Amino acid sequence: MLTLLQNADLWLLRKLNMDWTHPALDRLLPTMTDFGAWAPIITALIVAALIFGSARLRLLCLAIGLGVALGDSVVSNSLKHLTGRLRPHEAINGIVSRKLPSWKPRVLAIFQAPVIKASLPAKPGTRGRSFPSSHAVNVSCVAMVCWLIYGRRTWWVALLALLVAWSRIYCGDHWPSDVLFAIPTGLLCGWVAVFLTECLWNKFGGKFFRHTHAVMTSLRRRRLTTGP
Repeated sequence: MLTLLQNADLWLLRKLNMDWTHPALDRLLPTMTDFGAWAPIITALIVAALIFGSARLRLLCLAIGLGVALGDSVVSNSLKHLTGRLRPHEAINGIVSRKLPSWKPRVLAIFQAPVIKASLPAKPGTRGRSFPSSHAVNVSCVAMVCWLIYGRRTWWVALLALLVAWSRIYCGDHWPSDVLFAIPTGLLCGWVAVFLTECLWNKFGGKFFRHTHAVMTSLRRRRLTTGP
């Protein structure tokens, strides 16, 4: 059974990384998945939301922060150290690696063509950080938080999350099983984050933000009729 799953994992990896490809995807997916390049833009958006956003938007940022801290720093990082699984481009000769080039400042790499090359296996004894995909955990967490707090209007966040998850396999950084495990893990972390944020809001919101709490007793959009 284990051999069958491993073979299916390898087959799907080769299909998504080497066969089901297109020049447009070669440009799009490595750009989407490079969070280091997007960091200044993401940071600016978060700061703007915290300064100028509504109470619900600020609490959304808090929930995302809690969810990413749980999913990335606790769950994902612990499993990476525990399993030591090599990434596909570290484990298999010839896997196509797609990455944005090194560029300073890093954000300018978004406008550059990705570097595409065949991979070489890592040295024997190397421990990897493939399982699970932190990118997929994080974006799934964000999608769940947005869905719970803002509802159907955030469908596009789920679409972005799926594209990022797909890109991790397409770029040769993760096995399909890394991503398939990461998605429900991220969704669970997002649910827990919203639950914890709502508990904090119910405990302290009425004390420090009485008017806002009076009209927004719950963060979940489906349970609200009015609110800021």
